[in-house]
Formats: sequence, C-alpha cells, structure tokens
Amino acid sequence: MAQIPTPEPMVYTSKPLHLPTDPVELEYTRADLEFHGLDHSEWSFEGELFINNPKADAKTAKSLDNGYVGSFHVFGHGGCYGNEGHCEIPAQRRAFDRRRPHHLTPIVKTVIVTNGLKKLLPKGGDFTVTVVGIVRGGTEDCDPKSRFLQFEKIRLVTHR
Repeated sequence: MAQIPTPEPMVYTSKPLHLPTDPVELEYTRADLEFHGLDHSEWSFEGELFINNPKADAKTAKSLDNGYVGSFHVFGHGGCYGNEGHCEIPAQRRAFDRRRPHHLTPIVKTVIVTNGLKKLLPKGGDFTVTVVGIVRGGTEDCDPKSRFLQFEKIRLVTHR
C-alpha cells in the first residue's frame, strides 16, 4: 500500500498577546498558552511554540535563544470513515443530552510556558506566538492538501 506524502509544515503567528507589566501581576507561579477550538479531524501533528520569533519554521532549533517555549501534540482522526453525515458536528446539542460530545468536536490544548515567559519577558509586555505545525508521518486517508493547524483562538492564562 503506497503511503501518500505528508503535508508541508504550517506556520501561524498570533496577533500580539499581553503579559501585564505591573510587578505584582508578574509574580505569577504558572503561565499557560491555551489553544481553543483546535481541529483534530485529519492529520496527527506537533505544534512547536516560539515567542517573538515570527520567522520560526520547521528547521528552527528548539532553544530558548530562538524563543522556543514548548509544544503540543494532536492525535488526528485521519479523515472520516462513516456514512454520510457521520462526521458532521451538530451545531447544537439538545438540552439534557448526557452523551459524550461528538468525536470530532474541536479540542483545547494547554501548554505550560512559565519558565520560558519568565526568561524571555521578565518585565512583561506584548509578544507574539508562532506555532510551527509539523506532521511526522503520513496517513493514507488524509488529504495532503488539507489544513491541519486550525484553531479558533489562543489565550494566555497566568496563575498566582
């Protein structure tokens, strides 16, 4: 069975996010980057995260000097195998529906970035996040042209 080629890495750079500059607010004990509404319907991939490095790509070394702060992994579903309509996510759930959510409901991924943020932005301020999405292997049932690094929003959450 021939394996189809994996897609090229995808790169996304966020609009500026804000880390407070107030010294009291900089006393956080944990900082998370949250990715909401992340699509996992096709490819499995790794999302490498870089702070203030919009030129990061798949060849960029994973080092703090390059702004690397961590990564997340998505186990993709590899396309749809069901009957027509099987992979369509319902727009709304019925009230009191106790079943699990649809298997392709977009997910949330959280990456702890505390150490990297404290070293790269010790005084706080605005910063961007570049996500480099890399597919590590092929799947016969995925479209090599499909977009796999898709999410609704990215959020910075700090904890004290």
